[in-house]
Amino acid sequence: MTGTPATYISGFIPMAGAAWHRLTGDPSALELGRGLALYLYRHGEMLNPNTGFPTVVDHPGHLTKSILSNLTYALVVGDQEMIKWGKTGFEHLVKLWDPDHTGIIFGKVPCVLSHMIATGILLSQAGEGDYWEEVDRWVRNSLINCQLQAADMEKTKALPTDYKTDLGPNVIQPDDATERCIGTWCHGLTERLRSIGCCNGNASITLHYIWDNIVTADDEELRVNLLMNRASPWADVDSYLPYEGKVAVELKTDQKDLFIRIPKWTHWNKVSCSVNGQSHEYQWRKGYIAVGAVKAGDEIVVEFPMKRRVLSSAFPAVFHQAVFSPGEAYQVTLKGNTAVDLTPDLGYPVGNHAQYRADTAPLKQVRRFVSRERFIW
Repeated sequence: MTGTPATYISGFIPMAGAAWHRLTGDPSALELGRGLALYLYRHGEMLNPNTGFPTVVDHPGHLTKSILSNLTYALVVGDQEMIKWGKTGFEHLVKLWDPDHTGIIFGKVPCVLSHMIATGILLSQAGEGDYWEEVDRWVRNSLINCQLQAADMEKTKALPTDYKTDLGPNVIQPDDATERCIGTWCHGLTERLRSIGCCNGNASITLHYIWDNIVTADDEELRVNLLMNRASPWADVDSYLPYEGKVAVELKTDQKDLFIRIPKWTHWNKVSCSVNGQSHEYQWRKGYIAVGAVKAGDEIVVEFPMKRRVLSSAFPAVFHQAVFSPGEAYQVTLKGNTAVDLTPDLGYPVGNHAQYRADTAPLKQVRRFVSRERFIW
């Protein structure tokens, strides 16, 4: 098999084999992963190895899952040739689907978004590139807007209900079925009232993976990779984005060094840092500021200018592009990485972002559960 059938049948398993080997050391799991990863790489006709362009694969969800799966295996065993191959394919898809860096990927289901986000995180954490900015845009503007919210419930309830008559014996449709769907994942940015199983599985896994990688720690350092709210065993992160260019990190443990990633869209020469209310010097390290040694109880506040920009984009002529015509143009207003306006009206739920046009972040007290559990690709 080649192309879509090969990715559909075999593309999930290299990741499973590599992850199980990492968890248990089981050599048979790695052997299974190796066999299928090499098959897809050498014979699956997934990607042109020079350009990264998909060859005979016509389903983007299976393609992106297979790239993620093969890269997971390749990074575990250090197969540099396969890493380069998968990275080339990933970068081609970034240019194809988000060429103007709006973070809005129309016409793609949450499966595709999930795989792209997970791949960007995986490569960034492995030191095979810096894709945190892409991840941040896709999460804020695409993935989260595919999740059904309470505001969607009235439209969902207004859908035709004739399907109830087709339910078989002993199949129950509860009266609160719609409310139970809050938090599930719809079929795309403009197909917000239809959901399928694979999107819910893939997007839910990736949502955890995003959360897990907001803050990462080892014996030497603590890193804040994504400026999003997160309570962790090592530190709590309070993000004021996209209202204000500000993030506060409250330490719970002593750290030899603290690194905080600064968004590429801001003015790097206007970044300020304070520790316990006192101005603090820092060093730049590949897009991060290195604060130095910090102690439990310290509060580090980093501030930088917010930036608004208007980007023009158009729909490319790519496979599986639905709903819109190639070349159709639109404009997106970004505040930081968050879309706060889009014209013309294309069905994108920009109303979900209306509150982000304000310049002061609303505050509230919450109790947060801190988990030490992790999910490993």
